[in-house]
Amino acid sequence: MTSRGVCKWRFILKIAGVYICITLGYQLVKLSMNQLKTHANSNYVRASQSFLNQTTTLARVTHRGVTTTGYDRANYLRQACQSAMIHQVGKQVRVSYDPNYKIMYCPLCKLASTFWTRVFKMVELNSMENTNEHLLTPFDVPISKARRSELYYNIQDGSITKYGDAKDSFKFVVVRNPYGTLFSAFVDKLVGPNPFFWRSFGTPATANRKSKVCGSDVTFEEFLRYVVKTHKAKKQQDCHVANFDACHPCGMNYTYVFTMETFKDDTIHILKLFNQTQTLKEFETKFSDYHAHDAIDDSTSGPYSWKPSITKCISWHTALQGIWRKLQIRGVISNNETFPLKEEESMDIGRKGFIKVLSEARKRSGKFDSSKQKKDEYIKMFTQVPVDVLESVREIYLKEFKLFGYDDHPAELFVRA
Repeated sequence: MTSRGVCKWRFILKIAGVYICITLGYQLVKLSMNQLKTHANSNYVRASQSFLNQTTTLARVTHRGVTTTGYDRANYLRQACQSAMIHQVGKQVRVSYDPNYKIMYCPLCKLASTFWTRVFKMVELNSMENTNEHLLTPFDVPISKARRSELYYNIQDGSITKYGDAKDSFKFVVVRNPYGTLFSAFVDKLVGPNPFFWRSFGTPATANRKSKVCGSDVTFEEFLRYVVKTHKAKKQQDCHVANFDACHPCGMNYTYVFTMETFKDDTIHILKLFNQTQTLKEFETKFSDYHAHDAIDDSTSGPYSWKPSITKCISWHTALQGIWRKLQIRGVISNNETFPLKEEESMDIGRKGFIKVLSEARKRSGKFDSSKQKKDEYIKMFTQVPVDVLESVREIYLKEFKLFGYDDHPAELFVRA
């Protein structure tokens, strides 16, 4: 081989060597980056799982036989927000506010919002100097006067519409186990006849089988599947099934967390802050009666005003049976009571007459265990839903379960015989 040929081969070998070194170096760097990424991801997963495990443990201690106050629950919320590193600033939150007592409340659908709007209105009317009448209970405030508040609290600067600085106010929010919220929404809005909710939930939830009665026959499982579907599709949620974000739990720094599960005790505490001593005395012995009367009144007012729309889809007899069933599930009327009207009687009875029928059934029910009846209905309804659907519901509301200390995987709903 000539010297020129040798030089040529030496040059080719050098180029090949450089190429091999670059390729090996790239592969080593790529391998190292993948290892670092895997390590980082595993650390993130472990950290996230650690938070979930921590809050789950706390949640089960908080809500299983341990007495807590609204102040304890507010403190728990602050700790959970800190652990989850959730910060909410620069937002405006719609609230009810009393400037005399400096008490602020953030309303959420299906969480006694009408009741508390009426309380604020009662306190406002009772504080007027020129009033001739003292309202004894919030139920004395007509629903028409309990309009939604248009006041907004600014989280960033602590100010409130019309009143200025409100940072030092007593701030409370009402929450509920998310499973309970969904159950309550279904019973109130779909077991009881409501053409508006048939349209927004019943019809789309029964689309696969094409309901012939406007979706009024939607099942609890179909309702939950539709809620899951719309959440996953990132569609705007009706407030009755939405997450609790509207009240910015990690931004408001609440003084007190009121729960629907401790409704009477928490109501008494806040009425004391409002100095409503006469209302407290009245509620001591008659609270359940007031609540039952209001439930009957509320459950009949809407359907009777919607009668033309309702009877386009179902018979009026079926509609009244729906109201009856709703009140049984809510524990107002005993399950031992049977619906007393024949079809022709249902057609002729007016609202006042039907309220009388319901009130008499309530009296005949006597001192039955309404709490147990409600709980039994709750468990029965949920245990007819496949576990995979409940798992999907759990995932959607996991933040609410953790922030407010609720058990997200209760055995009574998830463990099947």
